[in-house]
Amino acid sequence: CPSTNDYTCNSGQCILKTRFCDGYEDCEDGSDEPSGCRGRCNKHEFTCR
Repeated sequence: CPSTNDYTCNSGQCILKTRFCDGYEDCEDGSDEPSGCRGRCNKHEFTCR
């Protein structure tokens, strides 16, 4: 992808990096939501590691 702010999907499609692992499949092939992604947390939530 031309911009450093972009994520390259497995299909070659470009999306904004902020859309990676956000709970929505933005890539045509769904590669921006690999297993383990749970979307973004609300202000009162946090993600366990």
